[in-house]
Order: sequence, then structure tokens, then C-alpha cells
Amino acid sequence: MLKNAVISLLVYVLLSFSLVSVAAAADAKDQSDILYDEAAQLIDVRKCDEAIVKLSALIKLDNLYAPAFVSRGYCYQIKGELDKAIEDQTRAIDLAPNIFGTAYGNRAVDFQLKGDLQLALADYTREIQIKPENSVAYLKRAIVYFNLKEYGKALEDTDKMVSLGGKPPADFVRVLLKRRDNPVPLGKSSSEETGISYYQAVLMVDSLLFQGDLDGAISKYTELIQQEPDLSLAYLQRGTCYVMKESNDAAIADLTRAIELAPGAYPEAYVNRGSSFHSKGDLSRAMADYDEAVALKFTSPQFIQNRAALFYDMKEYDKAWADVHKAEELG
Repeated sequence: MLKNAVISLLVYVLLSFSLVSVAAAADAKDQSDILYDEAAQLIDVRKCDEAIVKLSALIKLDNLYAPAFVSRGYCYQIKGELDKAIEDQTRAIDLAPNIFGTAYGNRAVDFQLKGDLQLALADYTREIQIKPENSVAYLKRAIVYFNLKEYGKALEDTDKMVSLGGKPPADFVRVLLKRRDNPVPLGKSSSEETGISYYQAVLMVDSLLFQGDLDGAISKYTELIQQEPDLSLAYLQRGTCYVMKESNDAAIADLTRAIELAPGAYPEAYVNRGSSFHSKGDLSRAMADYDEAVALKFTSPQFIQNRAALFYDMKEYDKAWADVHKAEELG
């Protein structure tokens, strides 16, 4: 009888401990998810330092939470701390080697910015293997092929991007075609090739934009445009800076130029130009730009919220509320 009571007590204690352990694990998981969501919101509003604090706390709580390493690595990339960025992306890949194509893509950018093009090429290739429908990854790999002067492979990647419904920048494709037919030996360059290499430089300037140094970013984008006047991506990003500064006329001019140079390649150009038209009170042109963005299959909660505000100002209240609900569904 005593033996049975002791066994029953032991079973009770073990079950209680298991239940407490499961509850504690669940609480830790919930806390991890809360920290991750908070960090994601900070990244959305360009508060990388605060996001890193949250993600570091998450990793201390759960060092197997792979997405935290992906996001923290991205923040380090934006801050220009590339070695730390590579370390975090590598950790995410080690934890989930066949899941996070984003980790390979982010690490590829890190390697690209450090000038390690072969390592960047390998990571973009792995990202494509994991997410073969990601058309943008083909464009990024094409840029690496271009810098390696492998023009045929670069064109194959832009063709693949098109087959997936993407639209590579027209200025990039034009130079690729010219270089394929008139190749420049490795080790030499031309003004046009230097211009395309600025796509890589734009990635570096983007870190200034992300950290909120709008004037610094505008200055750098202007330098790039002076050296390569037909660099569509630089106009897109400088125009985005002007939108954030509420310099609407300058924003509209730059975003219009980006659209002219690379028709259909940048749905966000229509979104941002539409926002500037809205700010100027030109509601019909704003809606026309938003319609173009939708036609290019662009969607995000922030965009839908912007369109809801535009519908409201146009007194189309049912459509405005529909967009509010849609934005909530998108997160």
C-alpha cells in the first residue's frame, strides 16, 4: 500500500513536472514570438538598433530560433556590419539549411558588398534552388554574372525572370545585350559597365536610407546619377527619399524617370509617385498610379492603407473600409 502510494506520488510529481515544463516551454515560445513580432515592427520603421536589441534578447531566450538570426543579420547588413551579418545568416542556414532561402539571399548581398562575387553567386544559386519562383533572385544573380563578365549567363537569368512574370530593368538588359555582342575582357571595363556596377553601389547607399539619413542618401544617389545618368534604380531610390522628405515635385520627377527607364520593373515607383500625387491633392493621378501598381501585382499592408486613405479623400467610403479590412488581413 505504501509502495503504491509512493509510486502514485512519484507519478504525480513527474506528471506535474512535465506539465510545468511544457507550460514553461510554451511560455518561452510565446515570448519568443512576441519579441520577433516587435522586432519586425521596428525593422519596418527603420529602427535597426532597437530591433537588434529585441532579436538578441530572443536569441538569448531561444538560440534555435532561426528567423531571429535572419532578421538580425539583415539589420547588421543595413548598418554596414557585414561580418556580423554573415555570421547571423550562416547560423540561420546551419539551423535550417533547406528552409530559409532568404538567409542565402541576404548573405549573398553581404558577400557582394564585400566583393566576394563567387560566394555571392553560390548563395544566390542556393536561394533559387530553395525558392525557384523568386524572380528577383534571378536578377540579383544576373548582376553578379555581369560583374564577372559572364554576359550570356546574366541574360539567361533575366530571361528566366521574365518567364516568372518579373520585369528586369530595361537599362540593365540593354547593356547586357551590347556587352554580349561586344564583350570586354576581364579586368577591363567601360563606362556602361561601370554604370551597371552601380547597382551594387546602390545597395550600399540603401543603408543610409534605411537608417533615416535621407540627405546623405540623396547626396550619394545624386553622385551615382551624375556618373551614370540612366541608372533607373538610383532614380527610384532617390525619389523614395524625396517622398519621405515630402518633397513631392522632386519625388515625382525622379520616380517618373525611373518608370521611363525601366517600364514595369518597379511597382513601388507607382506606389510612391501615387503617394506624392495624393499629397499634392491630385487624387485622380494618384489613383491611376495605384492602379498601375495593382496591375503589376504589388500588394502590402502599407500600400493598401494608403489606398484606403485615398478612397476616403475621394469620398468612396465603401472602398475605403474594404481596404482597411484588407490591410488588417494582410497584417
